[in-house]
Amino acid sequence: MTDETPEVSLNPVPQEVIVPVDGRVPPPSVLERYEQVLPGSADRVLKMAEAEQAHRHAIDSQAAQTDSRVRTRRLAFGFTLAVMGVSLGAVLGGMWLIMRLFWARRARR
Repeated sequence: MTDETPEVSLNPVPQEVIVPVDGRVPPPSVLERYEQVLPGSADRVLKMAEAEQAHRHAIDSQAAQTDSRVRTRRLAFGFTLAVMGVSLGAVLGGMWLIMRLFWARRARR
């Protein structure tokens, strides 16, 4: 029997820790670790989150303006279509009435 000792590695094994983030900014403990690894990185993460929020606000504002314009155009189109329909009905109704009177006079002769 040989008495062998197992090899011990002095190199640390990298570990991956997954931290669920609920939102756009990591929790303070994670930001603190970022800052320890790379000074100034926590500030960069916060600036990135602020920039993304400003971008989202701009996109939402633009979408609201576009939606407002589309609704106004639909309303104008519907009003124009209704006026055209009423006008066409009045013209056709007037023509029908004129034709009816014309044929009634012609029938009397």
